[in-house]
Amino acid sequence: MTTEAPSRDRATEPERLWVVVTELRDETCAFAADVVLEVFPLERWTPVPGSPPFVIGVVARKGAAYGVLDVGLLREALSGGHWSSGRVEAGREPLGGQTTGLLLRTPAGGLVVSAREVVGLVAAERVAAEQSTTPDVLAPSFVTAAGSALRLYDASQLETLGRAELRAVALSART
Repeated sequence: MTTEAPSRDRATEPERLWVVVTELRDETCAFAADVVLEVFPLERWTPVPGSPPFVIGVVARKGAAYGVLDVGLLREALSGGHWSSGRVEAGREPLGGQTTGLLLRTPAGGLVVSAREVVGLVAAERVAAEQSTTPDVLAPSFVTAAGSALRLYDASQLETLGRAELRAVALSART
């Protein structure tokens, strides 16, 4: 006589995924591993004249140019915060001591997020949306990894909202 294992209701099982855990300016967070194309030392970049501080500049990787975003400052801009008008010079240390770049795959090609360091690649479980305390357009969901709840940033949202914020800054500069 054989016994079957009890069936599991897949709807109640948490979604498991691999994430890259990283230290940004002011938080530990995660990016889905399948969108992280490369992790590299963020040593040189070209500043973009007139850009807001959340745009550190542009960096060349694998034969293409990518914008480099400071997610902490983008979050501040989207929440209505004000930023310093200071600019970063080419080749200088990025704002907030962020010396690592994460090249992320996005619908339009890609972007680079500046980070203090990459903690590692870990298995995680997605937290149900209703368990999240506040809706977050940059990180619409959370994951738990090694007992910690982390924002799971969405690369396509970073790209979309970063571009929208750049357009808004450009329009307000004209008026």
